[in-house]
Formats: sequence, C-alpha cells, structure tokens
Amino acid sequence: MTKIVVYRPEACSPPRGRNSVLKIDDYPWRLSFTPGDNQVSDEDAERLRENSDFERYENHGGLVIKDAPTNPSPSDSSSAPANLSHLNVGEAENLISQTDNLVLLNLWLTAETRITTRADLERRIAALTEA
Repeated sequence: MTKIVVYRPEACSPPRGRNSVLKIDDYPWRLSFTPGDNQVSDEDAERLRENSDFERYENHGGLVIKDAPTNPSPSDSSSAPANLSHLNVGEAENLISQTDNLVLLNLWLTAETRITTRADLERRIAALTEA
C-alpha cells in the first residue's frame, strides 16, 4: 500500500518558493518532496510522521499525508470521478489509456485544464471512435 504526501510550499512557515523541493533527512533515511502530490510507501509515511519537524509542517498545512486514491473501473462511469484533477499527469494518462467509455472520456475532457492531459484524452477518444 502507498500513501500520498501533499507538499504545499506556500503553506510552510516561513513560506517557501512555489517550486521549492523539501528535503527531510533522518540518517540513514532521506526523502525529497516536490510541490503537489508525492507517492511514498507506508513505511516512509510512518517515518515522516515520526520526524521531529513533521508536526510543524502538518500544523501549517505544508505537509499532508493521505491514502492513495483507488482507481475506478475504467469503464464504469458510476464509480468514476467527475474529473481527473486529483491525479498527476502520469496517473491520469494511465487511467485514460485503460478507459473505453466515450461518455466518461468526454466528461473528463470538458473538465480538464492541463494541456498534456487534454491531448491524452483527445487521442484516446479519437482512437476509440476510429476503431
């Protein structure tokens, strides 16, 4: 099982630059977080919680640990999310490539703002309509 660590540099105290990387070192263990969602193992999430600096980051909203989302069935629009905003570009691309439901793909395309993910959706829709 994995966890998602959300790093929000603007919520740290003091606020960090929006593209700053956070490095947590507890020898011999080290983690780096880029802004946004970062996937880590359950073991690394527990080590992070035990780190002396974690509570300070958590209290300000700079770091949040949450469970990784479960992927919906690619063809079942009743259990699928209304948009792909909770997924990073790679996760969205993977889900799009597995989805055969044109209604769902068009719904995601309408809600999507990321250029690369819109292009993935458009390619998948074209592939399914041409087949």
